Amino acid sequence: MSSQQNVPPSSTSQEPPNTPRDKFKEASALVDELSQDFIDRVVHICGAAVKSDDTVFVHVTEAAQSWNEVMKCQLKKMQRLMKEVDDLQLMRP
Repeated sequence: MSSQQNVPPSSTSQEPPNTPRDKFKEASALVDELSQDFIDRVVHICGAAVKSDDTVFVHVTEAAQSWNEVMKCQLKKMQRLMKEVDDLQLMRP
């Protein structure tokens, strides 16, 4: 009997934790983060190119390769979020 007293009341009836709006906010925050990361990388590339004797092309190529890897990871996150949003939409009454 004492184990039943430790069971918390159902919290799902109050507010679902993963609403489509929550997922949209998460996706929007991810896009904002990517935009700021892109700006930071461009500033870094320009600064590195100005300070070094290397050509700008070398820095841009390296940054593009790095950025490509970052974008692949972020795209996978976005696809996962969008699938979760779709799944939540299907569960709506």
